[in-house]
Amino acid sequence: MNNQIHMKTKSIKVAVCDDHQVVLEGLRLILDQLENIFLVGLFDTPKSLMEFLLHTDSPPDVIILDAHLGNNVNGLDVLLNVPEFKKYRWILFSSYVDKYLVFQAEKSGFQACLSKEVPLSVLVSVLLDNNSNFVCHPPFPSDEKLKRNMEMVLEAKANLTKRELEVMGMILTGAGAKDSANTLHISVYTFETHKKNIFRKFDINSTNELMRIAIDYNIK
Repeated sequence: MNNQIHMKTKSIKVAVCDDHQVVLEGLRLILDQLENIFLVGLFDTPKSLMEFLLHTDSPPDVIILDAHLGNNVNGLDVLLNVPEFKKYRWILFSSYVDKYLVFQAEKSGFQACLSKEVPLSVLVSVLLDNNSNFVCHPPFPSDEKLKRNMEMVLEAKANLTKRELEVMGMILTGAGAKDSANTLHISVYTFETHKKNIFRKFDINSTNELMRIAIDYNIK
């Protein structure tokens, strides 16, 4: 879906990217009724949003982006592929918001992380607020220990190779070494070598610890 909308005179231009049609249509109905907000486009894939941003003569001020798009696309990663993404204000929109998603959203460059159950007054306030303060709803208290731990976990994950990420994915499914190795078309020895490297990078010693990290920090 790529639904660009004709311009009229309003102050804040907004684009929405979400893979659920009901969300797109719901936001259209809501935002079209609001003064000082103009909806410039509705998009159901990151690709269609990118095409719009590259070619439009009426770029948005704010982009509302689904946290979990189709084909296992993580909304957090979309910013990495947007040239000059800091030209826009980004709102991460999610059915489920926890402190880990909030941390990752702020770190990735979003200005807000909002639940899809957010009150309309809060959504409007965030859309109209052009200051640099990060906003989340529901609100979570600042936790410096959590931030430090998340930094370490995300740094460890960023240091994994593509194959190590695949091996970690298999471990997190609970599959055994032999079945995992067969699925990845590698030997059990190679699988175990990658597994040891993963443990070393996360500074852990067991599969249970890796499972705990995955649960605690929403790592997939």
